[in-house]
Amino acid sequence: MFGKPRQLETEAELYDVAVRALMRRAHSVHEMKQKLERRSDNKLLVQVVMARLKENGQIDDARYAKQFARQRTESASKENSASRETCERAASRTVTLTRH
Repeated sequence: MFGKPRQLETEAELYDVAVRALMRRAHSVHEMKQKLERRSDNKLLVQVVMARLKENGQIDDARYAKQFARQRTESASKENSASRETCERAASRTVTLTRH
């Protein structure tokens, strides 16, 4: 469907791609490495950028896991809340209809 992304040749370009991805959401170390490897055939460059991200505390599997769990919990909570509200509305309508 989509072609191969433009290959990057410098550390600055690859680092910028990583930072922009992290601005959208946290990534696991494995996930980020895969993303960078798709953008550069230079394995050493990918290793350098990954090391820089880790040194700066920008990528961390523990933080990723916490954010992932929090998003799943919030999502499930919203789904339950919406379902509960729908049931309450339906019950309210039923009560109103039976009173008339």
